[in-house]
Amino acid sequence: MAALFRNRVINSDHYHDDEQAQVTARKEWEILEPLIPAISPLAVNVQYTRREMVNGIWYVLRSGCPWRMVPHDLPAWGALYYSFRTWRKEGIWDQVHIRLLKRARQREGRNEEPSAAVIDSQSIKTSAVRGPEKGFDMGKKIWGRKRHVLVDTQGNRVARQGNSGFCLRFGRKQGDA
Repeated sequence: MAALFRNRVINSDHYHDDEQAQVTARKEWEILEPLIPAISPLAVNVQYTRREMVNGIWYVLRSGCPWRMVPHDLPAWGALYYSFRTWRKEGIWDQVHIRLLKRARQREGRNEEPSAAVIDSQSIKTSAVRGPEKGFDMGKKIWGRKRHVLVDTQGNRVARQGNSGFCLRFGRKQGDA
């Protein structure tokens, strides 16, 4: 997701010296704003805006820092983590990904829906996990989980499939036409 926005946080306060970056950050937020859920009118103690939450989440995703080590000028780590998990469960990040992928393809002069794709799989070693989530990869001779990724000809992720059997392909579940 962040790669399509050139791996930047979209808070214009971070761009004191560069006016063009502030304009770009505003345009990027205009794309995301309709997708990020509004703050509930029943919320009693609202401390952060949706934009601040997105900035904090993208900081963690971009930097790779643990949630508990988020800098103090960003929202509290607990609020960021809660928002990230809630939005992930609601499918907000999948919608953001689809919207950004379609815009990126349009910007390249391509059709929104890719006509060709490449599939790849990856086996991941896991610790003691039982059940259908764990299997044996005969080719690599390891126990673990397997995931599949479908990318378009530009290398953008179009679909993924993990243990849950859910396939994200422009908002349709596996088997849908």
